[in-house]
Order: sequence, then C-alpha cells, then structure tokens
Amino acid sequence: MRQILLGLILMVAVSVPINSQSSLDLKGLVKSIDAAKGTQAKSNAQKIKLNKIVIKGNNTVKDSVILGRLRIPVGRYINEFLIRNKAKSINSLGYFEDVKVKLLKNNTELLITVVERPVVESIEFVGNKHISDETLLKITNVNIPNTIC
Repeated sequence: MRQILLGLILMVAVSVPINSQSSLDLKGLVKSIDAAKGTQAKSNAQKIKLNKIVIKGNNTVKDSVILGRLRIPVGRYINEFLIRNKAKSINSLGYFEDVKVKLLKNNTELLITVVERPVVESIEFVGNKHISDETLLKITNVNIPNTIC
C-alpha cells in the first residue's frame, strides 16, 4: 500500500492511502477542510450591515457601559464571529450572569439581552453602639451605587 501526502495552500496535510481499488476523493477532502475551518470561514462570508442596537435587561448597568464594551458603531459591517467575541467581552465586565446577543429584522438589528448579577441595595449594621453606621461604611469601603457607571 502506498501513501500520498497532500499539502494544500491552507497548510493542511492529509495522509490518504492509495491502492489499486481506491480513488482520491478531492471533493470530500475539500469539504472536510472547509468543515475544519468551521465558523471562521462562515462568519467571514456572512457580513451584514448593522442598522440598530437594542439593549434589554439592564437596570443598574447603563447602556453606555455595555456599548462601550461592544464598540461596534451602527452602520458597521459585522459577522457571527465578531458578535460572539463581543458577547464574551460584555460578559467579561463581571456585572452579568448571562449575556445573549441576537440578530433581528433581516439580520440588521442587534439585540443584546443581559441578566444582571444581584446588587447590594442596603447594608444594615447591628449591635454597633460605639461606632456610627457611616463610619463603618467608610471603614469597610462598601459603595452602594444607584447605577453602575
């Protein structure tokens, strides 16, 4: 049994056994390589123009914080790969339990739905007769924000 080593421009090498009863299936090989490239190839091919950004679910985190991390202006061409990376970036802020990014309206409107982590609304000190609550808050360095940023 002889083997032929094929090297493609994509720097992919495949070892294919060749004998008198087998044939080289180039179409199958190309399909396999395309499948291996996965979503990167698909995402580059499916660029769409973003016309609108809608943010839902944020009560304490301001839209500007999310948009600042998103960094995609309306009118820009986007793809699935970029959208996934931006969702991860928004999630890395640490303010959310969940971040979902979805395309709507013929893939021209970006919907960002977030689920915020619980926020401390109040702190009550019990048993502090000698030190005021304000002093304890300063010492503990706890901030109770109305909105984040």
